[in-house]
Amino acid sequence: MIVAHVMGIPIEESVLQLAPAGAAIVTAVAIAARAALERAAGIRGGGPPEAGILSKGRGKVRETARCDHRFMTTKGGAMESRNVETYRAGHEAFNRRDFGAMVSEYAESISWIDRARGITFTTPQEFENDFLEGWIEASSDCRVTDAQYTDAGDLVLARFTARGTNDGPLGQFPATGKEWALPICEMWHFDADGRVVGGEIYYDQVSLLTQLELLPEPSRA
Repeated sequence: MIVAHVMGIPIEESVLQLAPAGAAIVTAVAIAARAALERAAGIRGGGPPEAGILSKGRGKVRETARCDHRFMTTKGGAMESRNVETYRAGHEAFNRRDFGAMVSEYAESISWIDRARGITFTTPQEFENDFLEGWIEASSDCRVTDAQYTDAGDLVLARFTARGTNDGPLGQFPATGKEWALPICEMWHFDADGRVVGGEIYYDQVSLLTQLELLPEPSRA
């Protein structure tokens, strides 16, 4: 039975039965994505995928943490790649509400997928107007925090926490005034010229709605 609609997506009563596992969804996605990056980089490097080139000082997969410096030394001892710089700059542009700057390195045609809602954006303008503005309409102070970036060449993975206050309508729901924090796993795809040609984002809608008290706390029984 459908009990609510959020951003145009029906929420069924059966979803609530999955809520106890909701907090683990993003973690599981991050682990799976990390393994995929490791396998892909292993292939690029000519070694077996199970070689684990995320280990210190090896291969092309590098992980960085968010900081205030333009450049950041990775765990592998190398400077940040251009793609990671572009990604980090995009998040910083989002935090200052400069959406034009955020999509300035996007190609004219993209495939950017909101996996939680099953929506694909095909142009930077569509992504800006429908996706980015949607988050800000619901939470004007929404920010990307505690971001970490894993570099695998033409794919960069970001794990971060989005935070904000629900001071605007969320789909059919009025503002609740409640604060929220949501773990997110996101990937940007780059072409050979360093342009963003697509992306994917994974997050747990049930966790968000529960924090805003738009859904009841899941039963732990």
